[in-house]
This record gives sequence, C-alpha cells and structure tokens, in this order.
Amino acid sequence: MSFSQEVKNEILRRKIAKPCCNMAAAYAVACFGKYFDDRGVVLQTENEGVAAFAQKLYRRCGVQSTVLSKERPTGPVYEFSVKEPAEVAKKLAQRSFKANKLRNIVAVIAIVLTSMLFTSVTTLCVGAIQSIQTTILQIRGTSPSTGTSVNWIAIIAALFFIMIFVITGYLLIRNIFEISVVQEIKKYGLLRTIGTTEKQIKRIVYKQAFWLSIIGISIGLILGYIVGILMLPWILNFMKGEYHNLSVNLSFNPIIFVVAGIFSAITVWVSIKKPFKIAATISPIEATRYYEKDNYHSANKNRLSFKNRITEMAWRNLRRNSKRTIFIVLSMILCIILLNSAIAIGNSVDVKKYVSSVTSFDFVVASPNTFSNVQGFRFKDDSVSNEIISDIENNIPVLNGSRIYKNTLDDVSVTYDYGSLVTEVLDEYTEDNHLIRSGMVDGRTYPVKLGVDYRPLCNIYGVEKSILPKLNFIEGETDIQQLTSYLESGNYVIEISAINPNESPEFLCPLNQEVTIYKDGLPYKTVSVIARAVVDFSLVESPGKNVGYTDVGGDCPIFYMSNEMFVELYNNPAIMSYVFDVEKEHFLPATEYINSLPTVEYASSETLAQTMNGLKQTIFIIGGLIGFLLGSIGLVNFSNIIITGIINRQREFATLESIGMTKKQINKLTVLEGLFYAFLICVMGLPLSLIVANTILPTFFNQPDLWLFTIQPTIFPLILEGIVICVVAIIVPHVSFRYFRKTSIVARLRVVE
Repeated sequence: MSFSQEVKNEILRRKIAKPCCNMAAAYAVACFGKYFDDRGVVLQTENEGVAAFAQKLYRRCGVQSTVLSKERPTGPVYEFSVKEPAEVAKKLAQRSFKANKLRNIVAVIAIVLTSMLFTSVTTLCVGAIQSIQTTILQIRGTSPSTGTSVNWIAIIAALFFIMIFVITGYLLIRNIFEISVVQEIKKYGLLRTIGTTEKQIKRIVYKQAFWLSIIGISIGLILGYIVGILMLPWILNFMKGEYHNLSVNLSFNPIIFVVAGIFSAITVWVSIKKPFKIAATISPIEATRYYEKDNYHSANKNRLSFKNRITEMAWRNLRRNSKRTIFIVLSMILCIILLNSAIAIGNSVDVKKYVSSVTSFDFVVASPNTFSNVQGFRFKDDSVSNEIISDIENNIPVLNGSRIYKNTLDDVSVTYDYGSLVTEVLDEYTEDNHLIRSGMVDGRTYPVKLGVDYRPLCNIYGVEKSILPKLNFIEGETDIQQLTSYLESGNYVIEISAINPNESPEFLCPLNQEVTIYKDGLPYKTVSVIARAVVDFSLVESPGKNVGYTDVGGDCPIFYMSNEMFVELYNNPAIMSYVFDVEKEHFLPATEYINSLPTVEYASSETLAQTMNGLKQTIFIIGGLIGFLLGSIGLVNFSNIIITGIINRQREFATLESIGMTKKQINKLTVLEGLFYAFLICVMGLPLSLIVANTILPTFFNQPDLWLFTIQPTIFPLILEGIVICVVAIIVPHVSFRYFRKTSIVARLRVVE
C-alpha cells in the first residue's frame, strides 16, 4: 500500500504534541515499513521528509534511529531503520526512570527498608561477637574459640529472622514493582509495536531495577549500620551479667555490608522476576487491552439493582481473582502472626522465675572476677577475705549468713578418684602464670582439669549447715539434721547438680559411691556420696552466669562437703562467695553499705530483678520495633494490592457509571471489598496468632538455653491489629477511588481501551 505525494505532504504538515499520538504515529510508520519484526524496523521511501519525520517520531519515544540514502535506477531511496537494541534499551530505560519519580521513590523506600533489616541484624551479630572477643582477649589474652560450642538455637533464630526478612521484603518489593508494571504495561505494548523486542524490554525494566536497587541498597546499608550501632549498646547491656566489663567494640567490618548487600540484592532480584516477565512477554495487542483477569463468572445473569446488591457484588468481586485474594489474606495473616509473636516474646521474660532459679538468698557477695563469664572464680586471688565478711556481719543485721568455699586452680595438689579413669592427657599450658593440665576422663568429650598427679581436680565446695535447707534433694538422705551430722563427720559428701528449670539433673556418681581423695599424689581419705541434690546457681556460681561451674573442674562431679573438712583439705582455703538474707526494712541500707566496699561486688534479688526487667524492656523494644516494621510492611502490601486492583478496574468502574451507578455507590463497593478482605484476615489471622502463641512459641522456647522465657499471650495486640486493618481497609479504597475518578468517564474508558 502506498500513499500519494499529496497525502504524504499532508501528514508531514501535521503537528503531533501528545506522547500517545506520537507513539501511535510511530506504530503506523512501523506497519508501513519494509519489515517490522525482531530484527527491528526498516522503512524505505523516496520522500526524504517522510524518513526524517519517522526519525523524529522515534527520537521522541527515546529510540535512536538512522536515515540512509541509497541510489536506485529510479532515483534515490531513503531508508529509515532501528537496528541498535542496546541503544534502544538504554534510552528507554533512562527516559522511563526520569518519568516516574514518585513510583521510583516508593520502590527505593521499599528496598531501603529491606536492606535496613538485613544490615541492622548483621551489624548487631558482628558487633556482639567482636565485643565479646575483645573483652575475652583483654582479660585472658587468649582466643575464645578454643572449647566453644556451636549455639544452634542462635543459628536457627538467625536463619528464621533472615527467612522472615526475605519473605517480607519480597512481598513489599514485588507488590510495588507489580503496580509499576501494571501502570506501564500499555506503554511496553506500544514500544513492542514500534519495534522494541522482548529482550530490549527486559533490558529496559532490569536497568530501572538495577539503578533503583543501587540507590536503595546503598541507603539501606548506611541506615541499617547506623541503627545497628545505636541498638548494639542495648544488646550488650543485658549481657554484662555474663561478660564483666563488656563494652561496645565494633570496628568497621566489610562482612556486614557484603552479607547484607547480597541478601538484599537476592531479595530484590527474586521479587522483580515475576512482574518484569509480564512486562517483557506481553504482546502488543494484549498490552493495549490489558486488564485484571477475572477467574469468576457469575451464573446469575439477572440485572442487578445497584442500590440493593452492592454488598453481594463486593463479596463476589473477592472471588473474581482468587489468587489475589489468597495472596492478600495469607500475607496479612503472616504479618499478624509475626507481629503478635514479637509482642508475646518481648513480654515473655519471667523475672520471678529467673530470680528464684539463680539465687535463694537476698545477697551474694564475691570478687568482680567471680561475676564475670570471661574470668570466673579460678584462683585464690579472687577469694573474698574474712575481713570483708566480718565487716558485713558487723554492719548489717545478717540472716543465714554462709561462706561458700571453692577449690581453685591453685589447689592442684588435692585430686579425686570417683571410680573414673583418665583416658588421655590432652594438654599442658600456662594461663595467668599457672600451669594448667587438661585431659579426658572416661572418654567424655569435655576435657577436665587435672592435678599434679594427673587425677581430676573436680568441683569441690565447702558449705556451712545453713546452706542445706536450700537444697532440693533428689535421692539419698534428705533429713537435714542427719545430713549435717554426716557431713560434719568428714566421711560423706553430697553430689550437686545446678541446672536451668527446663533441664534434667545430671549426676556422674551413683549413690553411695566411694570417692578417694588424694593429696600430693597420696591417698588422704575416702568418702561416700550420701545424697544427690539440685541447687540454684548462687550456690555454685555467681548469679546470672550461664557458662557452667567455673574453669576448675570441668566436666567432673560437683561435691559438697562441710566447711570444716574443706579447710582441713586445702591450704589457705578460698571463699568464693558470701551469701545472706536480711529483713525487708534492712535491704536498702545493706545495699548502700556493700556498694561502699571497694574490693567486692554483689548481686541481690533486687538487682537481678532490675537486670531482668531491663532485659525484658530491651527485648520488648527490639521485638516491638521488628514487629512494627513487619506490620507496616504488611499494611503497605495490603494497601498496594487494593490500589492495584482499583487501577486495573478503571474501565469496569467507568462502565458501571455509564449504565447508571453513582460514584457514591462505586466508592461503597470498593470500601466493602476492603472490609471483606479485613474480615477474612481477622477471622483467620487472629485465631491462628493465638494458636501459634499458645503452642509453637512455648514449644520453641522450652529449651534449656531459653529457660527464663515464659510465653504470655495477650489478646489486646490482636484487637488493636484488627482495628488497624479495618481502618486501612476503609481509608485506602476510599482515597484511591477518589483520586482515580477525577477524569471523565469517556477519558477513563479511552485510557483503558
């Protein structure tokens, strides 16, 4: 088909101002060209003005093209061609990037939030590890890696949070880019009509995503690092009870940014694949007629009365795209469960349980090293002097005051044979100018400390009779008077197990087991195990510590003997701690006096409660922030999907208006749809949240390392979440419809067509 010269001149005189008209004219040029396929667009004409006109049209579309003159026998022929896919993709990507500033800002914010999550968590983990390592090196001068075990609970928790962050980030980013594709789908179709190939479309959208990711991830890495640094002191604050003198020691570590950047990039890449595949593979005809797929067709063909059947229409609309409905409901249910779980965990630190488990006394006085997980009570230099104890007893009305003696690494001349066999001597090394020997006993995997005769040192405590009522006896003699008599005879000991509430006691010696005591390599005395008992941590360690029973005995039995027998066995016996109670009215004066003592530290039931309340507050704040962020992401996803549905249904709304439905009725229809979504989310999500909080969470936290947590679900957050979801379900459709209805019915019909 060809046009006359007059028609061509008439076309050239026309001025095209609107982008849509320019795109249509470019499509017409392609249709009348020599070929129009994946190779590009080629138009040959004897009219130089037509070729130049085509070049101008395509340049306005952001596509670079060329015009060549070829000599033919009939005269010159001018060839217009588009054959540079890379250049086309580059220009179109730049043009699209600049044209959609608001949408780009929203996408960048989504990527920033996702990247912040990964970076802040990674910063907290790396910062905590570095701080602990630095503290250990400062105190011990050795690496903490030796003898450390893998904390699988921490690893599982970290993986769980990473998975949650990936899912939430994926949902948020995908929804935003899906809205972007839906809004641009017709433009991509028109670009296909003027010769842009599928590969070029992919390059266009991926270039946009690439630059948005670069900006968003970069900002997220910086902000996440700052947030992590600000939150790190909170994390370390409640770890000071475990690691004495623990302070923030976070040096710049590229691992933080590498790990967070990789996870962020993977999340973005996975999120954009589906929306961009739609943009790249859609045909020109499908693009120009693109609208939301309807999977539901009503069998009722009767004419609806809009006034009376809006509610029924709204309910049916939820079934028109079942995938979208399921996606909205499931994503919001996930966010509700996570938010409620975060609140429940934050409120789950059981202060009373912790205090009662770690100490049965009002006060525990010991040296600063004894309260340190890094140092611990290992040498006689860490002993509490009798002078300090006398000062306390003279100035404080002490009740049930008791000295707790403990063997040290200085007492290597006193060893024990409890029917065990040293199967292997592992090592000899010097620590703090002390020669330390370690070996294997009975093939146990944990090395034990050995004395000069290469027998186990064990964990030996000398206690006063006032301690005995504090024991929880499991087996053997339980009468306190009889036990007192047995211990004072010097021929009996009690085997002890100090455990967390969720653990089962572990004993290494059978009842009535004979234990031979060696001194300087020679048999000194033989005693018998008269009973087995469980004690709180204050009777074997400083309260608040969770690393075991000091570094003296290792994985050997814990024996209680009378303090008289202990003093007899050990030269210059060391006092690990002094424990006592006071009347309630003397609690504050006792605290003030002990604070004035320069060489000791203390733990009290009150300070332990304060520490745990601080931990509880910290966990609640962190959990609340994470929960709030997850909830916000869920609401953004909810809003995005509702907005996307309204955008896709502009033609439908315009059609309904054209046949008599009022704007008020359509607005009511969209609001009711949002409320139905909220109804499904609340009906399914709130009960599931309660089920998770009452079943899964208690099961997960019923671990020995998590014994201080007692999950306490509450219904108040669920009620608040339900109210917020309903409010969003009303406001978002209302505002969105009011925004998109500003244009006329005819204009909206034309746009969608």
